[in-house]
Amino acid sequence: MQNWIKGLIGISLFLLLLEAMLLYSIRLVSYPFLFYSSLLYLLALLLALYLGDFNAPKRTNKKR
Repeated sequence: MQNWIKGLIGISLFLLLLEAMLLYSIRLVSYPFLFYSSLLYLLALLLALYLGDFNAPKRTNKKR
């Protein structure tokens, strides 16, 4: 995996954690909602990474 993808994942996870702490500190949402929304977010991120890797141009060894 490329380094910029790892950085993107790290930044997005950090922002998700920050958002969760902020929302819980002002008592907007409860813990289960935070848990499920973060789970959905992670699933979407992994799916996007997998699809992006899947749709990447394949390396072929065919001679022209």
